[in-house]
Amino acid sequence: MFNPPVSRNNLSETGIQDAMSFLPKQFVVDPLHLQVELEVLYDQCKEVETVSDVAAVSEQTKKMLPIANRMCRLLCTAPVTVAGNERSFSKLKLIKNYLRTTQSDSRLSDLLLLSSEKDIVDDIKLDLIAKQWSILKKRRICI
Repeated sequence: MFNPPVSRNNLSETGIQDAMSFLPKQFVVDPLHLQVELEVLYDQCKEVETVSDVAAVSEQTKKMLPIANRMCRLLCTAPVTVAGNERSFSKLKLIKNYLRTTQSDSRLSDLLLLSSEKDIVDDIKLDLIAKQWSILKKRRICI
């Protein structure tokens, strides 16, 4: 909703309802009042290029547009999902627990990548890779 280019076209009824879901439950707001304040804020932000610029304009007009300012502050401070990072750390923990040996960082990084991209790794034909690797150089040691 606050992503540039900011325009009134982004203010649909569903957009307002979605925006209201960011507000705390104890903060009761009339949807029409919120829409009017956002329209005024959007008029102020015609030439903005970044979300931080929208936040700056909102901060300047916070006495005139308190609900729009609060909405903007809540949206700017809402946590970004970190599920991907958490999943990576979870995979790293599984790999470390499984191996329980000291390894170089590059090997650990490679194993983490293989574990994270399991759907791609499952399609790799190991027989072909082993065959090509064996053709590259004679690896048997005569005893």
